[in-house]
Formats: sequence, structure tokens, C-alpha cells
Amino acid sequence: MLNSKIVLKIALAIALVAVCFQPAAAQYDDSNSDFESDTWHYQFSFYFWGVQQSGDITVGDKTIPAEDLFDNLFDSFYQNFSGRILASKKSYLILFDGRYIAADAAAADLNIILIDFWGGYKLNKWFAVLAGGRYFYNRVNVRYREEGTIMEREGTKNWFDPIVGGRVTWPLTRWITFSMTGDVGGFGLGSNFAWNLGAALDFQFSNFSIAGGYRILSSDYESGSGDNLFKYNVVTQGPGIGLTFHY
Repeated sequence: MLNSKIVLKIALAIALVAVCFQPAAAQYDDSNSDFESDTWHYQFSFYFWGVQQSGDITVGDKTIPAEDLFDNLFDSFYQNFSGRILASKKSYLILFDGRYIAADAAAADLNIILIDFWGGYKLNKWFAVLAGGRYFYNRVNVRYREEGTIMEREGTKNWFDPIVGGRVTWPLTRWITFSMTGDVGGFGLGSNFAWNLGAALDFQFSNFSIAGGYRILSSDYESGSGDNLFKYNVVTQGPGIGLTFHY
């Protein structure tokens, strides 16, 4: 049976689509229309990312497998929410992307806030180079048993990764666009190393579009020692679905 929170999110998405839908005659493709335009174009998106994790999280002398944090893919859909703003004009792109991910398992509680912000420059209608940063807030509350008593140990860290990357946007038809964004970062200034890769198919209607895709985010971060040791060496990945409004 679907969790009530998942049902609520699905119902909200359907309601928004129903409100914004216009006849097929008004179908519309603005994926590259702003390349020659002096006018700013904006995209406002919200999406859900069904995540699974692999790797290890260490707080002090306690290490837990990241796989223990999410029971299944469907549960993770209602434990996170994401939003994005993309502005473009001629060859220039500006993006802000915020994600919240939470997990509540027997082994630990996890709360993550990710904020991406970058600027891009289009080399042509289909490819842009990117540079910016990713802010990462991570709070982990590890639970373990010691002499018959359940103990807890909390670790909270935030760090900033400079990132560089690229973005491909390729119209497959007038109404369907494929996009892929990838970046690498950290370089020892935040994470030791991090990388991110996402791909999506965007189905455009009048002034809105619906997209489905897949994202992988890998981060290898370590700080402190002894009781203050915090290590987050985790790959977070999964499918997503989103709704975007175009202006």
C-alpha cells in the first residue's frame, strides 16, 4: 500500500498539471529559444528524488553502512523535496538548485541539505560549460547498543565544494528534450572529491513541462579525528520526477 504522503504528493502533481494543461495546439518548445534572445527566460521546478545510498558514514568510532538508512526506494520519495530556478539569456545561464533529504532508520537518523549554484556559458545551442559551488549540510545521529543500553552519537558538518562541469540539452522532437548535466568538485577544499551526474527527458506542453530522469551524487568527505571524526563516503542515486513552469 502506498504511504499517504506519497499519495498526497502524486495528487498535488496531478492537480498542478490539470490546472496548467492547455490544448495540444498550444504545444511549445523553448529549449533553445533563448540562445539568440535579449530577454531573460526562467524555469521554476519542483521535483522528487527517490534515493538509495551506498558507502559508509562514520561519527567518532562508529561506522554505519549508508544502505541501512533507506528501507526502500518508495519510502525515500516522501522524505525529500527539491526545487530549482534556472534563468537564461543569450549564452548565459544561472541556476539555483536546493534539495532536502531525510532518513529515519533503526541505525541512524540522517538530514541533508544540498544547495547548488552555478553560472554557465553556452558554447552553442546544445552545450554549456558550468562553474560554481555546492553547499552540503549533513547531520547524522548514530544509534548503537552498549552494555544493553541504546546510545546515540551525533555528528553535524557543513562544507562547500567548488564545482566545474557541463550541460547538454538536445531536442529530440519539438516536444521532447534530452538533457544531461555533470560536474566534479571538492578537490580537497571541501570534499576530498565529489561528482554529480544527472540525465532527464523533458516533455513540454504549453508553459510547463514534465520530466523524468536519474541522478547520481558521490561525495567523499572527512574531517576531525578521534571522537570528533566525521566521514561521509557515500553515493546517493535514484530516479526522479518533476514539474517545470516556463516563463
